[in-house]
Amino acid sequence: MASESWKVVGETYCKAWLQQAFEPENESLPCTKFSMDVKATVRRCLLQQPIDFNEDMSFFLEDDNWNVDENEDTVEPLANNPFDLAAVISQTLSRLQVPSHAHQDMIDTIILPEAFKAAREHCGVPKVLRIAVRVDVYVAEKNYMEEEFGGTDVLEVEDDGSDQPAFVPASRAFIEKLERARVELSTMCSICMEDIVVGSEANRMPCSHFYHEGCIVEWLQKSRFCPLCRYSLPADHD
Repeated sequence: MASESWKVVGETYCKAWLQQAFEPENESLPCTKFSMDVKATVRRCLLQQPIDFNEDMSFFLEDDNWNVDENEDTVEPLANNPFDLAAVISQTLSRLQVPSHAHQDMIDTIILPEAFKAAREHCGVPKVLRIAVRVDVYVAEKNYMEEEFGGTDVLEVEDDGSDQPAFVPASRAFIEKLERARVELSTMCSICMEDIVVGSEANRMPCSHFYHEGCIVEWLQKSRFCPLCRYSLPADHD
């Protein structure tokens, strides 16, 4: 099945959790790395006629109306650069036949709450963090879907035929006016995973999260969301 001829319908399930943290034998890690075991269940609609998603969904969700594909893949250890991780996760989801317009929400679920939290808990000696990822989606062919039947919102995707999720940068004016404040409590920059020295100055987002200036500026030039809490910042096209 070509994933780009299908659209996710209804709610998606995506969960990620830390399975294991270990130090590789006979190998010195320069930084914490992530490995992921990804399993995706894609339920492909077999119905020939569109249905009204505002009506009772019980018939639509009956098992006989779906062809179920279950696939697994492994992401080998990667350094904790969020954009590198996002790109590899998106490629993995594509191989598992998950439509690309659903990737970004799944990437956020996998990277932001789980991987960064795990890295904070296991900071110190660099380790490999093995994360389990489970995805379950319902999909229907695009030509089956009709505008009046609703479905999930489609996230922005690249129009160049690639499987990469589209990141929307924060507005240039906002980036130029980022607040700088003195750090009074021990904290870590969740982009580079390094400590921010107490007493030093760092950039503080409106949601109160601190980051190194170089880290957060590079991040906001690609994504308008806070890396930790998904606080949404203005974009130039808003």
